[in-house]
Amino acid sequence: MPKLKKEIDIKQEIVPDTNEFKKGLKKTKVTEEVAEEKVKKVAVKKTSKPAEDNVKVTEGRLSDLVDDETVEKLKKDDNGDPRTKTPAWLQYRMGSRLISNAQYSQAIAELDKAAALDKNKEIWEIHNSKGFALMKMGKYNEAIVEYNEALKIKPRAVTVWANKGMAYSLSGLFSDAFESFEIALSIEPNNLDVLNGKAVTYQKLFKYKEALDVLEYMLKVNPKRIDTLMSIGTTLQKLKLYDKAMIYFDKVISFDKKYIPAWNSKGVVYSFMGDTDKALESFNHILKIDKTAFVAHVSIGYVYQAQEQYLIALEHYEKAKKMNLGRYSHNIWDGKASCLTKLGRFDEALNTYKEIINHEQGTKKFGAERSYRFVERLISKGAKPLQN
Repeated sequence: MPKLKKEIDIKQEIVPDTNEFKKGLKKTKVTEEVAEEKVKKVAVKKTSKPAEDNVKVTEGRLSDLVDDETVEKLKKDDNGDPRTKTPAWLQYRMGSRLISNAQYSQAIAELDKAAALDKNKEIWEIHNSKGFALMKMGKYNEAIVEYNEALKIKPRAVTVWANKGMAYSLSGLFSDAFESFEIALSIEPNNLDVLNGKAVTYQKLFKYKEALDVLEYMLKVNPKRIDTLMSIGTTLQKLKLYDKAMIYFDKVISFDKKYIPAWNSKGVVYSFMGDTDKALESFNHILKIDKTAFVAHVSIGYVYQAQEQYLIALEHYEKAKKMNLGRYSHNIWDGKASCLTKLGRFDEALNTYKEIINHEQGTKKFGAERSYRFVERLISKGAKPLQN
């Protein structure tokens, strides 16, 4: 079977393991003073201004979405922090809950209300959460603006520096990403989320051995962290060390037999090894675990697409889209657009690439724009479909 042209997005992380890597951390370590000085400047490089806030806010009043019982529950969850007694905090918690449900647009509206209620500008979590929601929507520049607002309030917030680094990484601004990660590590050297972000950024630069150094160090910090084991497996896969990659995915499954990302990763590795039957077996096993797991149909679509069975692949992308309630997912839209192009359904392909361009920023957007121009050239040359 031909190799898959695409790979499934997998949550990536790995663990610590080398004295040399520790030395590397020391070499790049940024002092706390530098970190705080960086925050004072907060002039956002290469970013755009956020959209104007047009959300109406009523002073001291929570969203109508918050019932009395929820309000009372949130009030009790204060951990002794006086900020949690304010209407702004309760509004922030409402937005945070919506993020947990992947309702990012609604969450942003609630967080904007919280920010308006935060008259003293002391709840940095509002801006961090809004940045996270924007990042999940592919609006990386706007997310960075929000992270800088959070850092104005709390310059040493490691979580914010980590998120800011990932926003830069997803935008393709890798040097800025590493700078943010190093500032975070100067504050908290063994923070696994920060180290994971650094490893993922190395992967984006195709520096897989450097990524492995970071991940192996992370593994020493926490040998049983599933995300780290998954990331090590993914990195080994990128290095085409498929047998070794499978060991890590199997180890994750030994901890949790129903962990869908591990089964999905096993299927991807089998695909690269040319074992279509085992790949499909792994992906279909996901549907036995959870029949609503649309990622299984995306992966099955990739298998048939690699075999040039574009109609069958398209059927699975459509099933994935339906399972995901029509919500945008880059893997679904990208696979669908590619199949439509191969089938000569150029107008549909162009419309699908337009949607990707409208949703994405950074490398995914650039890739869709390049594909869009390619389809336009096919139309201008009177190209015929590769398969009917």
